[in-house]
Amino acid sequence: MYPAGYEKLSDPADASYYDGAQKQRNYLTGINLQYDLTSRMHFKSVLYDHQSGGNYEWTNPYVSSPSGAPMIQQVGQTSVTRLGATASLQYDIGHHEIQSGVWYEHVGYTWAQRYYSQPVLSEGTPRNALGPYNDPFTTAYAMMFNTNTFQYYLEDAYKILPNLRAHAGFKSMLTTTAGGATQNDPTYTGQDTLPNGSLTTAGAFLPHISLNWTFLHHNELFFNFSKNLRAYTYNTWQSGNAWGVNEMPRNLKPETTFNYEVGYRYNSKPLTILINLYYIDYRNRLATITVGSLVNAHNSYINVGNMNMWGADAGVTVRPVQNLEIFNSFSYNKSTYGRDVVSDGVNYGIAGKLEAGYPQWIYKANASYSYKDARLNFNVNYMSRRYISYMNDANVDGYWLATLSANYRFHHIPHLAMLELNLGIYNLFNQQYVGGIGGYSLSGDTQQLFAGAPRQFFGSLHARF
Repeated sequence: MYPAGYEKLSDPADASYYDGAQKQRNYLTGINLQYDLTSRMHFKSVLYDHQSGGNYEWTNPYVSSPSGAPMIQQVGQTSVTRLGATASLQYDIGHHEIQSGVWYEHVGYTWAQRYYSQPVLSEGTPRNALGPYNDPFTTAYAMMFNTNTFQYYLEDAYKILPNLRAHAGFKSMLTTTAGGATQNDPTYTGQDTLPNGSLTTAGAFLPHISLNWTFLHHNELFFNFSKNLRAYTYNTWQSGNAWGVNEMPRNLKPETTFNYEVGYRYNSKPLTILINLYYIDYRNRLATITVGSLVNAHNSYINVGNMNMWGADAGVTVRPVQNLEIFNSFSYNKSTYGRDVVSDGVNYGIAGKLEAGYPQWIYKANASYSYKDARLNFNVNYMSRRYISYMNDANVDGYWLATLSANYRFHHIPHLAMLELNLGIYNLFNQQYVGGIGGYSLSGDTQQLFAGAPRQFFGSLHARF
């Protein structure tokens, strides 16, 4: 039984997600060590551990329970174990500050999509977010991955002149991820087998260099160059990644970028100005492309070739009077694909098209004023339209979003060292906008769009004893 008007929809069961909830627990532990070997040589190390687990669920109206109920409770159960360590050695000599270090991390990740029976109406208590969840009638699929990452770096910060500094170095990277499906129920996944295997990302020499020149008074020029490598990402088989639908691709290469940036900065008490231009040359750009209908969508993970990204950022902060600060920034970005894509025998001419999901223009403004223990802040953001298809034939509109906040700190309250009141209004003008996009298709508007949050009021009270 659906709410009034739902029967007019073509997909009433998909118009609402019932009992959607999530529960997650995280435990973090770390140990820091710092030791001065000599007055010029310093050693630092960090050991850390992160344990996480959670349930992500909703009541699924497309699958029936063994009890006869026309729906089930679908629960994604995940766990993460992350263990790692860093160690670095710094040596100061003359105008040089030389550093070298290593980082190692092991990550164990599991995800299982399990189905739990709901009772027939009036014959039991429906399952909800509180669980317990220990008796699934099936596991649709389960995934497990183990990742080992090792990085080494060597760098030198060189003070060439009092107003001219150089920073140069490189890092080496080796990341191996092995895993994939551990369980599969073809009745629910529609796949006879799910992907499993191992991929390695390796880069022996990833250099970076930067120059910083301070001239005249408050003026600064800078230049940066770096080469980066991205390890393969992983998630469930439906999510569009290197362990994608049917079989893990064997012809993938890791994404590589060559990054160039040049800029100017002026900084004084009444005025701060920042202007920078950048260019990013992507090699082997990997993209997730959603195909199929909205209800029966699946993702393909393919190499779309090279991509060129040009951009510019400009920001100005003005402090006209004491306690008043006004900030404005503009960002422009043009990212275009370098070659066409062939999918299911069809050639899609995406070469020269703008990158899906990225706005070309972003504007941000912020005004903040404080008086004694009170502060008032107004913030506004603009994001231009975003394409939701690689062919650029469908898009979501741009939008403005404003936030207003205020806080006041009280003093001289008995038994309290401090009491602070914070009030805020998110989406001040109640703008309707698309916040999230659930994937990008080659052509057309076939994706899930998530409505942005409406106007919301927040308040909090902080006390320190």
